[in-house]
Amino acid sequence: MNKIISLGLFITFLNFTSTVQAQTNSFSGWLVLSHIQNLSPKFNIGFDAQLRSKNNLDGIRNIVIRPGINYYFNKAFSTGIGYSYISTQTDKDPPLKPILLENIVWEQALVTSHIKNVLVFSRVRLEQRFIEQQTQDIFSQRLRLFNKIFIPLSKSNNMNNGIYLALQDDILFNIQNKSDLNTHSFDQNRALVGFGHRFNNNLSSELGYQMIAIKGKTENTNRHILQVTFFTKLEK
Repeated sequence: MNKIISLGLFITFLNFTSTVQAQTNSFSGWLVLSHIQNLSPKFNIGFDAQLRSKNNLDGIRNIVIRPGINYYFNKAFSTGIGYSYISTQTDKDPPLKPILLENIVWEQALVTSHIKNVLVFSRVRLEQRFIEQQTQDIFSQRLRLFNKIFIPLSKSNNMNNGIYLALQDDILFNIQNKSDLNTHSFDQNRALVGFGHRFNNNLSSELGYQMIAIKGKTENTNRHILQVTFFTKLEK
């Protein structure tokens, strides 16, 4: 049942993305490093680092650092807590702030399932956001529903090595103080399609296209992103 729900949610999110119409468009690039450090059969530490460019790859707009710790009840279900640091280059001159910071504390639950040889990740994450602005700071909470499907394309027909297709969707909802943000419960939707290569159990990489549909107060935005990701994992 969980497998069917995960696949159904993913398809629903992709369909929902297409209904979010935007008035402005931008193009940028993201470079992502995602690392897992296993501490024991039950615990691991996750760490993400990201560089996100400005429009048309004109310099760095965001730096993201996201550490967390996860506890595995079994191979299929885990929970975690963590912290995210996000800096945003504003290109403003003093007395305005040239860099704005966002600090996030988050909690999550992750389900891993298989549909034959297809691997599915389904995650629910709750974020407490401390957002710095030019005038006054904002506190908000946001809910994120994430699904990612890995489809092996190599002759081995498994996820241990070889090439795979990645389909990913992340839908974000404002659940507290939305009046201080875009005034809507829906915040944004992030849909990605890409190809990856798993070299071994400890190293893989992906190249993908991500489209982020953002709901604004007065206008919507589509961000078109070329994303390069490296995944690493080390045992204790």
